Amino acid sequence: ALEIILDKTIRHEQLCNENHTVPGTVAGMGLGELGIDTVVGSIFWEPSLCWKFHIENIKKKAIGDYRPNSPYGKLLKHFEEIFIPLQIDIIFEYGVLPAEDFETEDILGFSLVL
Repeated sequence: ALEIILDKTIRHEQLCNENHTVPGTVAGMGLGELGIDTVVGSIFWEPSLCWKFHIENIKKKAIGDYRPNSPYGKLLKHFEEIFIPLQIDIIFEYGVLPAEDFETEDILGFSLVL
């Protein structure tokens, strides 16, 4: 469905993460979270699914449209809320096409015309 909506080539990959590391101190229990900091150590085993979507063939000038508050970013957020189960983590990766014309390519800096 996402491939039809975006009109882009999309590859789907399913990953299963088993070892999770909790950042922070190992023995700190003062502001602990139940089930996270109350376990022994900072590494625990719990299988969790992760879906990775590779969105390919995005033009370099259009990659800004996929930022979180941009049109496609909002669309992907709603897609995740509607179609992805809550227990599955999701990652979007973007494949940008190389520049087509170097004459019109944006360059960091400034120019001065007299």
